[in-house]
Amino acid sequence: MAFAFVSFVVLSLAIQGCLGDDASMSFFQKFCNDAENCADYELGQRLKEIDYLPTTERELNTFCPSITKLMWCVVQECAGKNIFCSNSPSNRTGNSMISALNVGSIVLEICTYGSDLRQKYLYDVSCIKGIMFRNGKSNNKCVLEGYSIMLSAQLSVEGVSEEDRKKDTICMSVLNTFACLVAQAEKSCGRDASNTIQEILIKVKLLKWLNCNEAHMQELKTKLLKSRTLGEERKEIFSTFF
Repeated sequence: MAFAFVSFVVLSLAIQGCLGDDASMSFFQKFCNDAENCADYELGQRLKEIDYLPTTERELNTFCPSITKLMWCVVQECAGKNIFCSNSPSNRTGNSMISALNVGSIVLEICTYGSDLRQKYLYDVSCIKGIMFRNGKSNNKCVLEGYSIMLSAQLSVEGVSEEDRKKDTICMSVLNTFACLVAQAEKSCGRDASNTIQEILIKVKLLKWLNCNEAHMQELKTKLLKSRTLGEERKEIFSTFF
């Protein structure tokens, strides 16, 4: 998986980037090649044993120092070399580093004893974990739903290349996946849990995290909301990510 230690969704997906499998490098390469220096495979294996999400104060206290160190290592490796020392940093690099800083800030807040977000996290995480995993494996229901929504809507930006069209579809599918997870959290765990997930995802700034073309996303968002593919509740959640 390829996100960072952030939340019930982004949090667990990103932590899996610490693992020593082929997919793990996508997490680090998202920022820069040098970020691979930050990989901690032993940490990843330990987190895998608890399905990636610490659920108690004790587990947070155990894992937070290593996770915080990992995230700030990524920021230092990439920001210093790719932004401040580059004559012409790319939009992708800029977006990735903004995302890394956003993620790092959320990690720090969750790892700060007594913080509001930490308390919300601990209160809701066990239920959310039950939604995200089934028998130790990732629950792909919302992933499949997010992609099927975009396939059925058949939306695209006029005049773009096939490569850009595919990227746009992936971005919109992921946003719909997260909207599905927020809705599922409310159904299974209550409004407070869904609000916590939504708060974290908004703070991450998903369009930058996913390196989406924001102009394309705004156009596709307008088309999707007009297509009646989504219900009113899902439209409201989906729109908060823009």
